[in-house]
Parts: sequence; C-alpha cells; structure tokens
Amino acid sequence: MKLLTIALLLITPIFAFGQGEKDSDLDRKIKTLEVRNQKLLSELNSVKQSNKRLESTVSSMSERIQGEISKSQELQAQNERAMNLALVEFSKKFEKQNETVKGVQDSLDSKFNKQLIFFFLGMAIVVVIAVVSTKSASKSAMKQNVANWNDFQEHLLKK
Repeated sequence: MKLLTIALLLITPIFAFGQGEKDSDLDRKIKTLEVRNQKLLSELNSVKQSNKRLESTVSSMSERIQGEISKSQELQAQNERAMNLALVEFSKKFEKQNETVKGVQDSLDSKFNKQLIFFFLGMAIVVVIAVVSTKSASKSAMKQNVANWNDFQEHLLKK
C-alpha cells in the first residue's frame, strides 16, 4: 500500500498541472473581465460626475432664466404703467382740446349768427329803401306825367 500511495502522490502533481492550464485560461478571462469591469466603473464614475456638473449647470441656468423672466416681467409692468399714465395724460389733453374747440366753435357760431342777422337786416333795409324810393320815384314821375299831360291838353285846347 505504501507503494501505491507513493505512486499516487507522484502522479497527482501531473494531473494538478493539467488542471492548472485550464485554470490559467479561466484566470486570464476573469482578469480580462475584471479589467473591463474596472474600466466600466471608471467610465460610470466619470459619467456620474458629468451628470452632476450638467445638473448643477442646468439648475444655475434655470435660476438665471427665472431671474431674467422676473426682471422682464417687472420691466413690462413698468412699461404698462408708463403707457397707462401717458394714455391718461393724452386723454386729459384731448378732452381739454375738445373743450377748447367746442368753445371756439360756439363763438364762431354766435358770430356767424350775428353776421347772418345783420346781413338779413341790411338786406331788409335795402329792400325797404328800394321800395320806398321806387314808390317815391313812381309818384313823382306820375305827378310829372300828369302835369305834362295836363299841359299838353291845355296846349291842345288853346289851339
């Protein structure tokens, strides 16, 4: 049995080396996978860091945009207030101008009416004077014609 045990112990390392080659191939594959896993982990870490930087950039941009939006809204509100004030002032000036124009128009209307009345009175006076002078001229012409007729008849009768 001793001999068998010694022979068995001598043959066992040979088989161990045979399995060692298979293990070394497997170890090489494991090491390759571990290296690849390390590379992927480092890439994942760099992607996470990039993601964090992008998130912080996005949040800062979002805050800046919100600030700009609020500034532009404030500016728009100020512009609207200024526009409303300008419109109110324009409305007041427009009303004042309308009142002035109405006063001028009323004044012109009253002056025109007075001129129209004076014109018609003048025309009436001219018509009355023309009628009176025509009647007077007609009467005097009639008297003269009657006198001439009478003189003519006396002259004819004397002959």
